[in-house]
Parts: sequence; C-alpha cells; structure tokens
Amino acid sequence: RVGIFLSAIGVVVGVTQGLLLRPTSAALQRWVGETYERAVVGTALAANALHFALLAFVSSGTAWFLLLPLSGLASFAAPVLRGIVMRTQPVGRFGSVNAM
Repeated sequence: RVGIFLSAIGVVVGVTQGLLLRPTSAALQRWVGETYERAVVGTALAANALHFALLAFVSSGTAWFLLLPLSGLASFAAPVLRGIVMRTQPVGRFGSVNAM
C-alpha cells in the first residue's frame, strides 16, 4: 500500500503542476493582484505542513488517500518559488538557479 500511495502522490503532483497551476495562478493574479505569488506560496506551504502533521496520525490506508488533495495543493510551492527566484537573476544565470 505504501508504494501505491507514493505513486498516487506522484500522479496528483504531476496533474496539479501540469494542469492546474497556470489557471489557478492566473485566477489568483486577477483576484489578489501583484501579491498573488505570496498567497500561492503561503497557502501551499501551509497545506504541506498540515499534510505532514496529519500523516503522523494516519492509521489506515484509506486515510492516506484522503490526504492526497493536500499533497496536490502543497505541490504549488516549488514552481512558484522557482519563478520568483529566477526573476531576480540576470538571464545568463538561470542555469545556476536551477542547479545546472
């Protein structure tokens, strides 16, 4: 069951980042304004903390799968943070930001 759960997290994160991140960010930008990235990162990091805290108390496989939406929401943080950091660097330094 652990392998299935970890695979499910990978699928949820892939779908979330691949299909939902851009439309969600665009909607938040229209709604919140220029500080939408802070809202996305703050919400994603809070969801990540809650996800890990709740995982500590999970005792059944079914409960693990109920926490998958939090995992998807938490996956918004990394790409948005990467975008914030990349905008602070000159064009020639993008590779160093991405650890290349």
